[in-house]
Amino acid sequence: MISYEVRRCSGDRDYAELSRFYLKNCRDFDDDYILQDGLLYLISTISDSQFLLYLDSEGRLIGLLQYHWDPEFESAFIDSAILAKELRSSRFFYTGLRDMVTSVREDYPEGQSLYFYALATNRYTNRLYQKFAEFAEVRERNGRKENLYTADMARLSKYLKLQW
Repeated sequence: MISYEVRRCSGDRDYAELSRFYLKNCRDFDDDYILQDGLLYLISTISDSQFLLYLDSEGRLIGLLQYHWDPEFESAFIDSAILAKELRSSRFFYTGLRDMVTSVREDYPEGQSLYFYALATNRYTNRLYQKFAEFAEVRERNGRKENLYTADMARLSKYLKLQW
């Protein structure tokens, strides 16, 4: 696994870089995901979201995690996660999930659970989420069916070997 740095997104330069990275890689969510979908998504979510940026040893953006807080549910919703294709692995997923849970807990210590979206037709992501989260419901967003999964924060922290 390569060495990397995790940094919170802050400032126009970071937002510009994450936007370029997101738009370049957004087809990874769905083959039918088009540029307009990506642009509309970013415009509608960027101001209410937290972003973790993953940078390689040369400072290049190699991945990002996006989440937002919902005070009504006392929960964080993981909206998107993208990692450069050549770096994808179970180990990187696990460490990325740990980074994200740590960040959410720092920002929202009162958080009770996390919610994850997976495109209903993406068998790999759905199987992966079922390892640590429970299926909650099917939703439609942007004309696509997505499965929503939930994970109790304390149990997920234990699964990830994090102190609760």
